[in-house]
Parts: sequence; C-alpha cells; structure tokens
Amino acid sequence: MIGEINVYSLIGLIIRSIAIAIILFYIIPKQFKEVLRPRDWLTGLRWQMLLMFSFAILASVPSVVYQILRTIGVDAPVLRDISSVTGNLSFLAISLLLVMIYNYKRKE
Repeated sequence: MIGEINVYSLIGLIIRSIAIAIILFYIIPKQFKEVLRPRDWLTGLRWQMLLMFSFAILASVPSVVYQILRTIGVDAPVLRDISSVTGNLSFLAISLLLVMIYNYKRKE
C-alpha cells in the first residue's frame, strides 16, 4: 500500500508547510491584533484580510493531506481532485486579498 518516498512531493510539502506556518503563526495573529484596534477607516479591510487569510488556510488543508499521502506513495484520486480545487481557491483568495488591499479607498 505504501510505496517509496517521493522526494519531489516531500520538497513541495516542506515548502507548503513553511508558507502555511507563516500565515498561521505570524500573519493571522498580527492581523487579529489589528482587528482589535480602535475602529477607523481601515477596520473593514482588516476584517476582510483576516477572513481571507483564514479561508486560505482552511482551503489548503486538503492539499496538505494529499501532499502527505503522495509523499509516502499512496495515491488518492478523489483527494487529488478535491485538493486541486481547494488549492486553487486558496490561491484565488490570496489574489483577491491583494486586489482588495490595492483598491481599498478611504470612506469619507
């Protein structure tokens, strides 16, 4: 059932894990502190950023599980398909977040 270690999948898993750890343990706590600041014209953007980062982390879970299984040589076609969609949703969330940041206007 378990095959040999796929080195390229292992490298991908390590890179993805580092990226998720940065978002989960550095960016989200900092953003949570920003959300708790007194309300001003950026409060809405702060909440949107926190929600998008949280969504991106949740959407990346199937991809990480699939990457782990692929690393140890287990093929999971259904999980592969799910991780393909959710991985792209995660990337889309981060892209939309950047668009929102660059286009956020001060409310008068």
